[in-house]
Amino acid sequence: MKYLSLLFFLFACPLNLISQDSTYLWPTNSGKFLSSTFGETRSAHFHAGLDIKTWGREGYKVFASKDGFLDKLLITNKGYGKAIYIKHHDGSYTVYAHLQRFNEQFQGIADSIRVNELNYSYTFEQSFEDQRIKVKKGDIIGYTGSTGIGPPHLHFEIRNNLNQPINPLLSNLAVKDTVTPVFSSILIEPLTVKSSVSGSFFPQEVHPINIINDTTYFDTVFVDGDFGLSANVYDQANSVNNKYAVYELMLILEGRTLYHEKLDRFDFAKAYNMFVNRIPAVNSGKRDFQRLFGQQKFGHPFLFEESQFSATEQGRFEVVARDYYGNQSVAVIPVVKETRTDLRYSHKNFNKHWTNNWIIRNDTLNLDLRKPDQWITWDSTASQKIVTLEDPNFTISRLSSDKHYSLTSPDYEIKVEIDSKTFFETLSLLQDVQYINDTLSIQIGVPELVNRKNLFVQVQLPTIMQGMDHLNLYQFRKGEEPSFIDSWVSGTTLNAEIPSLGNFIVLNDSLPPVIREPELVTLGNGMQTYTVKTDDNLSGIDFESALFKINGIRGIPEYDYENNSFTFYLPEFYLEPENKIYLKVSDKAGNFTDKSFLHHIK
Repeated sequence: MKYLSLLFFLFACPLNLISQDSTYLWPTNSGKFLSSTFGETRSAHFHAGLDIKTWGREGYKVFASKDGFLDKLLITNKGYGKAIYIKHHDGSYTVYAHLQRFNEQFQGIADSIRVNELNYSYTFEQSFEDQRIKVKKGDIIGYTGSTGIGPPHLHFEIRNNLNQPINPLLSNLAVKDTVTPVFSSILIEPLTVKSSVSGSFFPQEVHPINIINDTTYFDTVFVDGDFGLSANVYDQANSVNNKYAVYELMLILEGRTLYHEKLDRFDFAKAYNMFVNRIPAVNSGKRDFQRLFGQQKFGHPFLFEESQFSATEQGRFEVVARDYYGNQSVAVIPVVKETRTDLRYSHKNFNKHWTNNWIIRNDTLNLDLRKPDQWITWDSTASQKIVTLEDPNFTISRLSSDKHYSLTSPDYEIKVEIDSKTFFETLSLLQDVQYINDTLSIQIGVPELVNRKNLFVQVQLPTIMQGMDHLNLYQFRKGEEPSFIDSWVSGTTLNAEIPSLGNFIVLNDSLPPVIREPELVTLGNGMQTYTVKTDDNLSGIDFESALFKINGIRGIPEYDYENNSFTFYLPEFYLEPENKIYLKVSDKAGNFTDKSFLHHIK
C-alpha cells in the first residue's frame, strides 16, 4: 500500500509544475512585501512573476534563490531592463529583473561584451549556459533598481524546465496575508445582437449595494437573451496598500460551478490570451474585468474548469474570489428575466461600441455586421463591402481567423496584409483612408477589437507628399499624444507594421531632439558620471543612435526611456576637475542633433 501511495503522488504532481526541490531563498533583503503578483494584467501579456517592494529605493541586495549556473544576462531598454537568469540543477530557472546593476563578476562580463563586441551598445542578451558559471544559493548576484519599466522594485520569476513561468507563491515563498479579496464591480455583457441588459444593448457595469462580512451584494440585473459575467476584483495583503490579482475565481449558479480558474502557470506562447480574458468596460482602456465565460475555446492557461451551460440561464449567481492563503470573498448577483416594465435605460453617454459581429449604436439600436446582403461587394474573397458610394474607400470586411487576407481599397490607395491567426475569432474589420486639408489619415479596425499579430500596411502617398523626407505613420489614441510606428518609404509607398487597430496619420517630422544641460550624478557602484536629458515631442528618441563621450573617451550611453535621459557609463572611468561632454543622438524619424558642454566639478 505504501508503494501505491508513492506512485499516486508521483503521477499527481507533475515535475514541470513545481520542481522536486521547491525550497527557495527570498531573493532580496528589502522585505517580504509585494507590489504585484503572478498573473496580473499587463499591456500585452500576463505578469510572469512577483514584484517585490523596494520602497522607492534602489540598491538592495539580490540573492540567488537556489544553487545553479548563470544561464543568461539581459539588458533591455524597456521590459525587464537589467536581468539575470539562473538555471538550477533540476532544470528549472529563476529570473531577477529591473536591476540597478549586476554583481562585480557578472557586471564585468556584461561590460566586456558591450564595449568590445557590441560597439558600446546599451542593450544586449547573451547565453552562458555552456560556460557553467556556478552560482550558490544566497550569493549576491545583483542590486535592485528601476531599469526597464516601472518604479524601483525587484521582479522575480520561477520557471519550470519547459521555461514556463509558474506562480512563485506555490513554492515555499510566502508573505503575510490575512486580508480577503475585494469586489469593485461586475460587468454584464450581451452575447448576441439581440441580447440586452437592463434595457440596453451596451455591456453594463454594476456596483455593490451592500457588504456583509465577506459577502458583497449587487443589485438585481435584468437580462434578455444570452449574457456573460466578468468580475472586477482584487486581492490585498497585510501592511501594504497594493492591489493584486486574485489567485482563484469561480462562478457558481445555484450551487453549480460554471467557471473555475487558478493562477498557477502559463506558457509564454499563450500570453496573448490576456486580450480575451481581461477586458475593459465600455469607453475605458483599462482591462479591469476578468471574463468568467467563453475561455475554453481559446485555451486560456489559467482555466481549471468551464461547464457547458445555457447563457440565458438566470438565478442567483455567485462569484467566489480566493487568494493563495484561503482568504475568500463572495459576490452575489441576482439575474432575472427582463420584461417591458423592467426596462431601465442607461443614462451614460456612450459612443458607439464595436464587437466582433455587430456595432452597438445606442441603448436600443444595433447594426449586425454579418448580414451578407447589405452594402456593395468590392472583394468577395474577403467579403469586403463598400458601405456607401459617397465614400468608396470606407469598407468593411468579414474575416475568418484562420485565413490570410490581402485587403485593397477600391481606389487602390491602401493595402493591408493580414496573416492567419491574427485575430482570435471571425470578425468584421473596418478600413478607410482619407486625404483632407493636406492630411493623410487611415483607419484600420477599431481599438475595441484585438489582434495578436502585427498587420502589414502599404499606403500610396499623395503627390504632394512624394519625395518628402522623414515621413512616418503615427497612431492616435483618445487623450494621448501621437505614437510613432516604425515605417519606411519605398518609392511612392509608405510601409508599416501596425501593432494594434485604430486610427493613424502620416506626419512629417523634421525637428531633431533637444539636448538638455548635463547633471553630475553618482551611480550605485560609487562611480561619478554625467546624465543628460533629451526631449522629442513627436517621434521619440532613438536610444540606439546615441554617441556619448567625456573628455574624448567613448562610453556606453545607458538610457532611461521614462525620462529620456542618457547616463555615461564605462568601467574604470574617472572624471577630471574639468570635463568636456559630448552627446549625439537622433529621434526615430532620423533627425540627428549633437551638443557639447564644458563642466567643472567644484
